[in-house]
Amino acid sequence: MAQNTNTWYAISPLDIVRAIKRALPQRSLIPKRHEEALPAAEQTPEEKLMYTTVESQETLLKASSIFPFVLNRDTIQVDRDKLTIAHRSYLNTADIMSVQICDILSVQMKLGPFFGCLILTSKYFRNNEQTVNYLKRSDVILLQELIQGSIIAKRKNIDYSGIEKEQLTVLLTDLGQGTAV
Repeated sequence: MAQNTNTWYAISPLDIVRAIKRALPQRSLIPKRHEEALPAAEQTPEEKLMYTTVESQETLLKASSIFPFVLNRDTIQVDRDKLTIAHRSYLNTADIMSVQICDILSVQMKLGPFFGCLILTSKYFRNNEQTVNYLKRSDVILLQELIQGSIIAKRKNIDYSGIEKEQLTVLLTDLGQGTAV
């Protein structure tokens, strides 16, 4: 008896998702810019979800701890809607947590002459507080201003989904800027 040689079942789900992501913008299902999008009332739920998914993967700022002082580098990444912290402990292991920007209660920074520390408080963090140590001083200042600006914008219900990445980063940093630094 001949055996069926179809291999469609051997493709991983991750490959299928990547293929769909590549094909959607080519078929004009996802607008490349917010201005090209249909008004929200005319969009289908699928189009809204696809546009939100593409837009939410845009990283505004990412910083890592400095290598000689920390063997396993921690990273912090700020997207349009969420903040992700990865604490690495061993080779290829990490404790990764994400929280929406609107759920962050406070952002504190401790600065030294070369390095700094970012302390984030949220009701969803284990022990209510997360710390990322040994970041560059300039990265700590930028992260604090960007996160604080994002918190203010989200709490005032400002929709910044149509603003380009570079301009959004500048506007949120200016909004969250402190006077003590």
